[in-house]
Amino acid sequence: MLVSCGGGNPEPSGEPASDAKRLIVKLSDLPPGYAIVPGETIPTTLQSVLADPVLADLKAEIERERIGGFQTSVWDSEHRRIQCSVAVYRSSTAAHRILEHSRSRLRAVFAVRVLGRPAAVGSLAKDVGAFRFGVGRLKELAVGWRHRNVLAICVALERKPPALAMLTDIVSAQQTRLGTTLG
Repeated sequence: MLVSCGGGNPEPSGEPASDAKRLIVKLSDLPPGYAIVPGETIPTTLQSVLADPVLADLKAEIERERIGGFQTSVWDSEHRRIQCSVAVYRSSTAAHRILEHSRSRLRAVFAVRVLGRPAAVGSLAKDVGAFRFGVGRLKELAVGWRHRNVLAICVALERKPPALAMLTDIVSAQQTRLGTTLG
């Protein structure tokens, strides 16, 4: 569920792979009532990213430009699971290119819509969008965006279509973590 990497000039303060973990939302970032799912704050391997069919035609670029990634899962107060992932790239140009490619593929594959029309979620960050689609009998809502050379995505998966409000606290906490850490 993670959007991957891209190419371009290195960011002046590019994050080494070992530092990707510090970019993922932490318990201290979350409002009261949220909890990190034990054992689910883990690195996102290059192999798992390359296995994503949405990114198949960008394999060489991802291998060249992706620095690292991390993911975590969060429970909300109603015990609903939300997954967040971050991926660090060598440049903001590369991150932008990968995000745009992923969006166009998702629109084509899943007819991505929120409330019947494409949706943006305000001025959270650069290149932000919300996407809703079905995965079997489950409904997924994803909010993905770019902050400099980092791509982030938070995803809720439920039997009924998740409300955007369900993700806003986590998305805001994740963006605050990125903004604080990267400036």
